[in-house]
Amino acid sequence: MKPGGFAILPVPVTVQRTIEYPEPNPYEEYHVRAPGLDYSDRYLEYFSRLKTWSSDDFSKKYQLYAGEKLVEYTPVCFV
Repeated sequence: MKPGGFAILPVPVTVQRTIEYPEPNPYEEYHVRAPGLDYSDRYLEYFSRLKTWSSDDFSKKYQLYAGEKLVEYTPVCFV
């Protein structure tokens, strides 16, 4: 990436701390981990700064999904 660039790296956060599965989990589409809030810390190995946005940071009028409202997180990484 160019200096001054940024990357938006959405990851579905499901738990507080990342859970590493010993093998692909068939109940979670064969994922090998369930990312937690700590998952975006891994990005700091490669990027100089990290800002995590939450769905709570935005007005409810922009959250149009029906059903149960979960808080979602999207890390934005800066070079």
